[in-house]
Amino acid sequence: MNQQDDYKILLRHFITVVRSMKGQPVEEEWMILAEGMAMKLFGHVSSLLSLYQGTKLQIASDQFLDFVDHASINVLTRAAFETSLAFHFIFCEPTDADERDFRFMCWDYAGFLERQGFPTNTDEGRELKASEAKALDELDTKIQAHPRFAYFTDKLQKKILEGEWRPGRSWTSIAVSAGYSKEYFKSTYSYLCGYAHTGRLSVLQITQARTRDTQHSLADVCIGYGCIIMSNFLFGYASLFQNADQAFRSHRLAYQTAQMWREIGQDISNGSNGG
Repeated sequence: MNQQDDYKILLRHFITVVRSMKGQPVEEEWMILAEGMAMKLFGHVSSLLSLYQGTKLQIASDQFLDFVDHASINVLTRAAFETSLAFHFIFCEPTDADERDFRFMCWDYAGFLERQGFPTNTDEGRELKASEAKALDELDTKIQAHPRFAYFTDKLQKKILEGEWRPGRSWTSIAVSAGYSKEYFKSTYSYLCGYAHTGRLSVLQITQARTRDTQHSLADVCIGYGCIIMSNFLFGYASLFQNADQAFRSHRLAYQTAQMWREIGQDISNGSNGG
C-alpha cells in the first residue's frame, strides 16, 4: 500500500464528489454551508500534500532552503481534523433533521455573535454589523423557541446563547462518535495541538529534523491521517446528498480506497494497527 498514491486518489475523488452537487437546487441554507465546510477541508488537505512535496525558498536566482515543513503539516492536519469533526457533529451525528437544524442554527448563531465582537472601521462594515445584529436577534429567538433547546440544562442553555455551538461536547467526545477511540484521538490531537501552540516537543522535533528524510518521516503520519480524514468525510458527505452518493460510488477504485482507509482508521482506533 502506497499511502501517497492513495492520498492523491482520495483528493481527486474529493473534488468529483463535491462538484457533483453543482447546479442542484438549494432547499435550505445549511446545504450551502455544508459545501463550504467541504471546501475548507479540501483546502487543508490540498495544502498538506503541497507542503509534503517540499518547500523551496528562492529569491531571484538564489535558492536558500529546500525542506519539508512538517510543522505546518501538523497544524494543517489538526485543522482538517477539527473541520471534519465539526461537519460530523452538525450534519452527520444528528438522528433526525430536527436535531440537525438545531445544531446548524447554534453554529450559525455563534458565527454571527463572534463577528459582532470585531471592530469596524468603515461605513459598510458598520451597516453589515447592524444588519447581522438583527439576524442574531432572530436566531436567538428561534433557538430559544426550538424544542431541542429545552433538552439542555440552564447552564448549557446559557452557553449556547453565549456562542457555544457544541455545548457540553469536547472534540474528543465528537471524535469518539465519529469512530475514533478516546485515548487514540486524545493523544493524536494533543500532539497536533503542540505544533499549533508551540509546545516544547514540537520545537525540539523541528530542531532535530535537519534532513529532508527526517522531515518527511515526521510528516508521513499526517499523510495517513489525511487519508482517514478524507475517507470519513466522503462517507459522511455522501450520506447527505443523493448526487454526492452516486458520484462517490461511481469510481470503483476511489470508493474502495476510501473504504480501506476508513477501516484502517477503525483498526487504529481499536488499537490493532499502530499506523
